[in-house]
Amino acid sequence: MAANDLVYADTDPQDLADVQRLQSGLRPADTPSSGGPAVSETRAAPAPAAGGGDPRIQTIRGHLERYRTLVSQGRLAEAGRELEAVQALVER
Repeated sequence: MAANDLVYADTDPQDLADVQRLQSGLRPADTPSSGGPAVSETRAAPAPAAGGGDPRIQTIRGHLERYRTLVSQGRLAEAGRELEAVQALVER
């Protein structure tokens, strides 16, 4: 089991069983016992609507991208200003 392996299950006994499988060199159980979709399942994002959507959407996306960049650089005060800009756009 590598230090960055993540084990998640709905119950502690399931988690422990997965950790034991990893430690013995096996993969954890791929199917959850509840029969529902896996937690890590991802879905494709819906296609953007064609035509004249709200122009604020692109502006907000730009602010959020800058926010992520600033947070990753540790520039939290500037990142906060990006969130304030998004909030101002939403409240219009």
